[in-house]
Amino acid sequence: MRICILGKFPPIAGGVSHQTYLAAHELARRGHGVFVVTNAAEVEPEFRQMLLPGDAERLDCDHGEGFVRCVQTETVPVGSYLPWAQPYASKLFGLGLSVIEEHGCDLLVGWYLEPYGLVAAQLAAATGAPLVLRHAGSDVGRLAQNPDLRPAYDWALRRAERVLTTPSSSDLLADLGADRSRQLFLEGSRPPPYFRPDADPLDLDDVRRRAASRWEAVGLSADGGERAPYAPGTPTIGVYGKVGETKGSFDLLTALDELAAAGRAFNFLAMIGGHRRTLRAFVERVRESPPLADRTTLIPFLAPWRVPAFLRHCDLTCFAERGFPIAVHAPRIPEEILLMGSCLVCSREVAEKQFFAPSLVDGRNYLLLDDPRDTREFATRLAWALDHRDEVRAIAARGRALVQSLSRGLPRRDGHADAIEGLLV
Repeated sequence: MRICILGKFPPIAGGVSHQTYLAAHELARRGHGVFVVTNAAEVEPEFRQMLLPGDAERLDCDHGEGFVRCVQTETVPVGSYLPWAQPYASKLFGLGLSVIEEHGCDLLVGWYLEPYGLVAAQLAAATGAPLVLRHAGSDVGRLAQNPDLRPAYDWALRRAERVLTTPSSSDLLADLGADRSRQLFLEGSRPPPYFRPDADPLDLDDVRRRAASRWEAVGLSADGGERAPYAPGTPTIGVYGKVGETKGSFDLLTALDELAAAGRAFNFLAMIGGHRRTLRAFVERVRESPPLADRTTLIPFLAPWRVPAFLRHCDLTCFAERGFPIAVHAPRIPEEILLMGSCLVCSREVAEKQFFAPSLVDGRNYLLLDDPRDTREFATRLAWALDHRDEVRAIAARGRALVQSLSRGLPRRDGHADAIEGLLV
């Protein structure tokens, strides 16, 4: 079967892009031809994964009789019309139409409503191809509240044969026009196989050299702001993902600054990106504190299959999101941290959203941050971890054993691929 997916895809950073990648390649492994129509090549540098040697070959490849072909939009010269904005929706529509006319399409999948889901619905209306939509948290939780976008999403959701979702989003989708009879709840699935604790550690010196041009592209100095190289053998506190106030990024820096000022020995390793102003504020905050800068190594987003290599360096890894405005947002980063055998330091808000939340025990299989905005308590928890390395290793081992055990009850197959394949008739 031929499947056309419009959506985010690496090198776009984030969980939606990763999910799309995993589903596309799983469908190809099952013998389907998958065309991914995307504007990923046009993503801003601050949200772009830095691809290392060998990464590009993983995007577009054959899997026996199946294959993934990533079809990219082309940039329109700035100022081509007014008011200026890249015409992503029009380009995706035209590119998708060309793919369907040339290769045929048994199923259209729009993954994330803006603009991919809406464009997929327009293509379905133009070609008669059956339509499946998959939303995330920010499109239905934030963008759909805009009075101009809401009726457009309502129209698209009403056109879809199925909307892939989870029970926590069902009411919200129903309010937006997705009849409950057409909502298909996704089953959980195991993390991808490359999340293995024996993954080779990342070559940080090589990554830092390659990252110089990326930092310059977002208006930062070539070293990303740190003053000293990573010190092997020193306890390492890690973080990865988009930076922001509600991500707890600046709470973490305040806590780390307190530890650094007290002379504590540690590495701070951060794989980060985000909105340019916020990213620059994060880096400037590191630079303002020479003791913290002396302990910090910053690298840009890498491809998702490089995350395990990053986590191999981290004795403990923080996920301090708090006060996040989208209630249905349920990040999987804590699961990744635990699975890799790094000690998870996590906010209560996020810990309670995990499928394994009832089994999480503070001080036994993770370290709880009741509210990361209490930076003194944040620093105290981290200081305890630095002073009790053997106990931290034991906590990390129990956390990994927990996730491994519970993951065995999840399907081996990719839940998104199963749902999409099940609609091919």
